[in-house]
Amino acid sequence: ALCETLRATSLPDTAEDGLDALQTVLEELGQSFSETDVRTVIDTLAVLSGGDDGDAVDRSSRQWSAVSSSAFQNLKLIHDDFLESDSNSESTRDAIIDCCLAFGKARHDINTSLTATGMLWSLADRDPSRSTVDAVLSRLAELTRDGRAEVRNCSVNTLFSCVVGLGGRFVDEQWCVCLRDTMFGILDRITRAINDGGTDSDARSNAAAAGDDRYKVNVHHSRNSATKQWAATQVLVLKGLERVLR
Repeated sequence: ALCETLRATSLPDTAEDGLDALQTVLEELGQSFSETDVRTVIDTLAVLSGGDDGDAVDRSSRQWSAVSSSAFQNLKLIHDDFLESDSNSESTRDAIIDCCLAFGKARHDINTSLTATGMLWSLADRDPSRSTVDAVLSRLAELTRDGRAEVRNCSVNTLFSCVVGLGGRFVDEQWCVCLRDTMFGILDRITRAINDGGTDSDARSNAAAAGDDRYKVNVHHSRNSATKQWAATQVLVLKGLERVLR
């Protein structure tokens, strides 16, 4: 019932109060939750991230910023408990991965997005199975299309660190997909964004956010154009490829 209320409410204050109650329940009774209960909670937190999830309630405005922050604190609690547990639940793992992606893409707070990106790496490091690593790399690749240079660059660096750190476990087919589709796919998209004047489809969809003070980024005068920022990301990708292929 609490999760249903959180999903349905259009009032930020109500959502904040509900998330405070949810955190208390997780801290006191979270260990007794069924896998279905945990999945429901995680899916609810993803909805409250403030990303563009097509939900009927628009949570991208400034009024929902505190809600997103509170929801992320709940996610971190679940994420940390999952890392410390012996659970091998693929359902819970997949839900956490998708929720990290939602907060990575959300634009309420840049630090939240960067932390969510790092949490993806933690999940792959905990469980370096092919299914987990492939899922994490897929979400990191999606974040490399972000219109914010910090999130994009963090995702690039995290992705290549993940591959370098865990690549010794890859089978030939996994290497083929990783190189052809993931790494060179990222490089191709970034090159196209540069050729298009520094705009990729995700960056264009976020154009409305550019006028909001929350989303302004202080950059050196020599990198104050979108094209130069995408070019800097391209350099990171090429350096990452060098690390992998060396």
